[in-house]
Amino acid sequence: MPSCPSSDNSTGLAGHVLASKSGRGKRLLVFGYLDTVFPPNSLFQRYRRGDNRRSGPDVTDMKGGQMVMLYPLKALDAKGLQEDLTVAVKLNSNEKTGKLSSRKNHEYQVALHDYALVYEVTGTNNLMRVRKGLGYARYVVNGKA
Repeated sequence: MPSCPSSDNSTGLAGHVLASKSGRGKRLLVFGYLDTVFPPNSLFQRYRRGDNRRSGPDVTDMKGGQMVMLYPLKALDAKGLQEDLTVAVKLNSNEKTGKLSSRKNHEYQVALHDYALVYEVTGTNNLMRVRKGLGYARYVVNGKA
């Protein structure tokens, strides 16, 4: 996959994914992230498939959000309603570690679009309007041992 413009992937993480379709009308950006951050040998890595049920790492988290992101876009396309719409789908690779390598690209992409939506499910069937944040600080201390 090509890397996103203005991304800094120097953190050793997988690259971010950006897919887009051009149009002459409104510009829509939908965000998500590539997920599942547990070690391969973790007991939590088991994926199970039942009749109408799936269970496994983050099935109701971002993977559910990706389905909510994908199927309305497919429906719009099937009805011919995407022809003039510019649509971009961005999946970043560092959700659990903050925006170390994707923040600059998020800001760049948002500035290019009229609308930006993030598709992470809440688990409560409600619209999420806010989310806790994450901050980083680096201190340099000089002195005598």
